[in-house]
Amino acid sequence: MDVEFVGGDGRTYTDTNNFYWSNNIYAVGGLYKGASATFATIVEVPAGAIAGGKWRADDTSVYGSYTTAWWALS
Repeated sequence: MDVEFVGGDGRTYTDTNNFYWSNNIYAVGGLYKGASATFATIVEVPAGAIAGGKWRADDTSVYGSYTTAWWALS
């Protein structure tokens, strides 16, 4: 799974941009349909990137079949 923050400034922030993981996202094993897992992340971005920003999560666990979820800040 890849998680990114797409800032309101139009820039994408990834784990190479001061991303900090907690509850190791990569330690989550395979999940059956209807299951869920949780993790926490903190990303350091410029203040101007927060407004209008959204989180993006890509599930790349199945080769050639990717699923993307978006959610906004609240």
